[in-house]
Order: sequence, then structure tokens, then C-alpha cells
Amino acid sequence: MVLITAKSWFAGTFEWIFWLKSVLLLPQSQLPMLIQSWTLVHEVLFYALFGLAIWRVRGSRWVLLAWAILFCTARVVDLGLPAGLASDTIRTLASPYNLLFLLGMGVVWIVRHRSVPFPRLPALAGGLAFLATGLVEDTGLYKSMSEHGLLPVLLYGVSSTCIFLGLVAAKTAGSLRVGRGAALLGALSYPLYLTHGIAISIAVDVAHKFHYAGPGALLLTGAVAVACVAALVVHRCVEQPVAKWLRNVWARRGSAPAFT
Repeated sequence: MVLITAKSWFAGTFEWIFWLKSVLLLPQSQLPMLIQSWTLVHEVLFYALFGLAIWRVRGSRWVLLAWAILFCTARVVDLGLPAGLASDTIRTLASPYNLLFLLGMGVVWIVRHRSVPFPRLPALAGGLAFLATGLVEDTGLYKSMSEHGLLPVLLYGVSSTCIFLGLVAAKTAGSLRVGRGAALLGALSYPLYLTHGIAISIAVDVAHKFHYAGPGALLLTGAVAVACVAALVVHRCVEQPVAKWLRNVWARRGSAPAFT
């Protein structure tokens, strides 16, 4: 965010309202400054509703019902809302991406209360379905994810759910062992999510400045490698030290941390 803010400031395109909404992860009609953090906007709303459900169970039922009505209405009617924070919040709540949270909760419930006899099967089927969905999307036969269509969200969401269900069930049953490399890659997932955009952009800009004229696949591979290295640096130099410091703070207070 510091680099992106500085770039927009010196380019003369900095806007305080846009910056505040991006930092506070508030709903807005355009992508935030850190583009991939648009998913965090949905997460913040989900956590708020989930916190309400824990705090007031009865009241949360009415909130869930209101959300369901809003979601179904938005599928068949153009809400036609004016610009503004309230309207952007309603649009975010009505987004089909929120269904993915329910799918994730479903995976947790199944793993805790049911047994999956052949866990590798749903993982394999989900992986193939995810790949097939991407190939079909590439043909332009339906709206892309960027257009917030219900169909691609469901296709990607259900296939991803099958992958996670199979892998988590297999790991819980002890039939799946994760090596050090895979474990490290998993640990890098969040810093990679946060830094991959700017890391790939820098890698591509450097390649252009050096007049790179090779295959696009090689450039893509190099950009992905740069993003992984950047994520590793952030993980080792920022994420791990901060997590260790927070664990020590909780330990001094005599409470267990809510993270590992």
C-alpha cells in the first residue's frame, strides 16, 4: 500500500476518499488501490455478520433472512442503486461471491459431522471441474469472474469446495501427508495473495525495460517465480516476526492466541 500510495501521489492521481475506502476495506464501486483486496471487503462483511450470529443468535436469523431476500432479488431485478457507500454496501451484500462463504462453512460441517469414504475422489473431481471451468471461460461462452456472474462463481466455487473437502478429509483421516515444500507453499499463500500483484507488475516492467522479446510463457513463469520470492521475503521478514510478537503478547496476558 505504501508503494501504491506513493506512486499515485507523485502521479497526481491520489484521492483521499478512495484511499480511505481502500485502507478500511469499505465497499466501493471500483476496485481498491490494492486490487486483490476486493475479496477482503467481502470477508469483513462476512466476519461482521458471523460475529452478530455469535452475539445474537435470534437476531442473526432475521439478518440472514434479509440477506437471502436481497440476494434473490438482485438475481432477477436490477437494483438500480445510486452511487454512495450505502449503495455499494448493498451491492456487496448481494454479490454471488458471498455464497462461497456458505460453501466453506459446509466443508467444515461435513468434516466435523460426517465421514468422507473416498476423500481423494472429490478432490480429483473438483480439480478436473475447476480446470474445465477455466477452459470453458477462456472460450468466452459465459461471463467471466470479473463480471461477477452467478454461473462462474458457482462453478468455480463448487469445484473448489470439492477440492478442499477431499484434501481436508484426507488429511484428517491421516491418508494425506504434506511435505516441507508443500507446507512452505501453504504458509506463503497469504503473503503471496497480498504481494503477487505488485511483484508481477515490477517483474514485467523490468522485462520491458530490458526489451525482453522472448516467449510469453517464459515471462509468465519468471513473474510467478518473482512473486513467490517476494512472498517468501514478506513471510520471513514480516509475517513470522509479527506472529511471534503477538504470541508473546498473548502469553504475557495468560491467554492463548487465536492463531498459529
